[in-house]
Amino acid sequence: MSSRLKTVIVAVGLLVLAGVFILIFALRLSQSPDTELRLGDDTFEVGKVRQLAPPIDRDGPLLFQDLLGKGRHIYVQHLGNDPLEGWIAILAVVPGQPERCTVAWDQKRGVFEDPCTKATYPPEGAGLTHYPTEVNREKKGGPVLIVDLRTSK
Repeated sequence: MSSRLKTVIVAVGLLVLAGVFILIFALRLSQSPDTELRLGDDTFEVGKVRQLAPPIDRDGPLLFQDLLGKGRHIYVQHLGNDPLEGWIAILAVVPGQPERCTVAWDQKRGVFEDPCTKATYPPEGAGLTHYPTEVNREKKGGPVLIVDLRTSK
């Protein structure tokens, strides 16, 4: 066996060993009770409020499906005439209901409806879980809506 082949085999072996150690370290770190594992952002920048408000006011709230698989599908709703005010974010699943019971917006009646129980909720989402929202007026290109997914009320 040539010395070059031996060098390549040793280098590959060291890389595999290093990968195994990194994997073990990451797994142990994620299992530690003192470690907070965070996947994704704690806040969701929805978009520019002046662009979001007109279609929501005309067609109803926007549904954003949870891409992290945590069952946090949210509706973004705008109430009122001022695009800088009246924003709410609502969890699209009724507390205690399975994810398959995601509420749907009924445009004709102007209410959210639970498809499993047929219960309805008003446009402001009373009875549903809310996430705090804020309009960041300092963003370049105009004010944007931010939803804080860290806490619900």
